[in-house]
Amino acid sequence: MREFFSGWKRKLGVLTLLMACLFAAAWTRSLGNLDLIYLNGKKTNLIVVSGCQKLQFAAGGRFSLVYPSSQEIPNRQYGVYWQPEKLLPSRSIIDFFEYPASEIKMYTDENGNEEAMIPYWSIVLPLTALSAYLLLSKPRVRTPVPENRV
Repeated sequence: MREFFSGWKRKLGVLTLLMACLFAAAWTRSLGNLDLIYLNGKKTNLIVVSGCQKLQFAAGGRFSLVYPSSQEIPNRQYGVYWQPEKLLPSRSIIDFFEYPASEIKMYTDENGNEEAMIPYWSIVLPLTALSAYLLLSKPRVRTPVPENRV
């Protein structure tokens, strides 16, 4: 069993499979939960939002985003903060059918903040395919080097 993981392709394949599993777990969690992660800096703030089968990033100065709990994102001190919220079952079902996460979007909002929205499937499926290739492909056989080579 040890010789199966001797090459770099197999080790990288296991790593990409673990990453695909982590993103798949986050994708499943996003069906019923909304997670907000704030990274407050001195000049720029970064917000990562996971919910409704999407991963959204927003970077800029000030944010006035309102989410299902109707609470505005608070202004906090420097640091990292995590705020989980439960989505109502009816809301997550409505979002699943009415607003499918089918495309990658990048845009600038009215305040000049840069935003990007990435559906989870566009992360999980390529990582899974890459890990399958790396794990299942046959390793290359080394050709012996002739000794009397100048």
